[in-house]
Amino acid sequence: SGYRTETIELTCHIERSAGLKFYMFSKLRCRDNIQPDEIKDVEVGSSKFVVDHVGSIREPDTVVEAQFSLSFMLALSLVKGPPGEYDVTDEVVQNKDIRLLASKISMIVDKIAEQEQAESMSSIVKVTTNAGDQFQKRVRFSKGTTQNPMTLEELETKFRNNLQPICSATKIESLLELIAKFDTLKNIKMLTSAIGQLS
Repeated sequence: SGYRTETIELTCHIERSAGLKFYMFSKLRCRDNIQPDEIKDVEVGSSKFVVDHVGSIREPDTVVEAQFSLSFMLALSLVKGPPGEYDVTDEVVQNKDIRLLASKISMIVDKIAEQEQAESMSSIVKVTTNAGDQFQKRVRFSKGTTQNPMTLEELETKFRNNLQPICSATKIESLLELIAKFDTLKNIKMLTSAIGQLS
């Protein structure tokens, strides 16, 4: 078929299915240096369950629709990087570059993903560039599962990204230090007090 295939161990349930695809999509981009304007089309294969839940909306009109559109969220992840909790806004939903890329991303039911649904809800992404190059990545176990755990550095990065919009970097780092010393804290109120002062 001309695809260069790489299989990595990943999985996800439905509420993390988009995160799984963000991860492998970003890996394809970084590994092969694929830029958004070089993409002709993208095909995402997953189980029927996943396709039915997040595969029907390709060009959303609202933030909620965008959050349930895997095509749009993948396009957003390629244009701006994997989205965080506060990154999907009305302005982002109307972004012309993201909407154009989303229109090139389609979802299909993949036979292997369908077979593996009960165990892992695996997926496959196939990217074709305007130059005719084709890239493929199949995933099984998602980052954060026992089969593919996050590193401490990855956990800390995710922690910072989630808190950045609502509190200062100084407070975030202070809280991380307390969490790192959790086993030796003399009083849990030190931690709960720090959490209460985040906003």
